[in-house]
Amino acid sequence: MDNCVFCNPKIDRGERIHETENFFVEMGLGVAAPGHVMLIPKFHCDCYADMPVSLRPEFKRMKDLVFGKIKEVFGEPFLVEYGITLQSVPHAHLHFIPKRREATQFYPAYQIENVFSIIGAPDGMGAPASWEAAERFRKEHGGYIFIQDGAARFFAEFPDDFPSQRFGYRNFFGGKLGIADVPVHWQEITENDLAIDKAKKDITKKFLKF
Repeated sequence: MDNCVFCNPKIDRGERIHETENFFVEMGLGVAAPGHVMLIPKFHCDCYADMPVSLRPEFKRMKDLVFGKIKEVFGEPFLVEYGITLQSVPHAHLHFIPKRREATQFYPAYQIENVFSIIGAPDGMGAPASWEAAERFRKEHGGYIFIQDGAARFFAEFPDDFPSQRFGYRNFFGGKLGIADVPVHWQEITENDLAIDKAKKDITKKFLKF
């Protein structure tokens, strides 16, 4: 799909740092920290619940590899996939975001103990993480939100007084943690944001090796 930024081969962002036959690892715009990368399929699918079953083993190998590399270099990450629900790019992509970062001249340190407590997820919301749950939420609700922090959940339904945007990692970095250098919308990134973004990515490229 030429109109998809992750599919169009003419769009070279120069941020790809690893790839296999069907997947690649890339840094996006407005990353939260060094080591924040995305795992993206080379073929188009709207979310990972739509991925062919035959590719799940390769996906798991890649997911485990990326998780282990980030944990070794930057500390344990939490994982987020906005399975259509909060996507800004309509193509499956799984975020790996380190739960801590060291301070530099460009940005302060942060430490996340538990993502679910920061979000304020109500008890009982969501379902145990499984491909079956993802497929069911996709079919019944059109999409889902997957978050992994140690244990994992798929989120799909929200009470009327619980806005789904709270699950956006950009919102809780800025709103809950007060981290001003994570743009709320990557499409509105400023020149100053880009300079800070480059500093984070340079550290990623220097130390995250596959």
